[in-house]
Amino acid sequence: MAEEITQKEVAALITLEKPDTFRAHFLCFLFKNKKLHGSSKEREVRLWQHNSWTASLYAVFIFKFDRKNHLIDIKTKLNIFGKTFFMGVFSILFVFFSWKLFSLYKNERFWLYTSIVGVFMILYVLFCKAVYEGEKRIQRKVFFEKLDLEIIEES
Repeated sequence: MAEEITQKEVAALITLEKPDTFRAHFLCFLFKNKKLHGSSKEREVRLWQHNSWTASLYAVFIFKFDRKNHLIDIKTKLNIFGKTFFMGVFSILFVFFSWKLFSLYKNERFWLYTSIVGVFMILYVLFCKAVYEGEKRIQRKVFFEKLDLEIIEES
């Protein structure tokens, strides 16, 4: 990085100013708004962008700045609507399958059914994680290209 990235440069990427709230992410998901959303506070800029194929599983990028407004850290997190949606679907599936499994408790194949349900629940978690990580990688590349930053992969 030859020159320092400033908060003003990162904030300039925002095309639609929105707070990082459940409501903002829900509306982004509901109306399929693909603009670059974000918010800028003192020493912090948050950016996110909805993508059609990832539904609610997209990252919020949190850019941190020092007192001179130079970039010092970039973190990511799953948006609050995505977390709620993921946990809601997981909970519904868990309750539904648990109820079905309890009704089969006396069945001699109970452990087989339990194992199958367990595998499907694990696959659901892994699929969602893969979608989130893939979209995070794509968005990071786009943001870094716009800011002329190099991507240094961590081991």
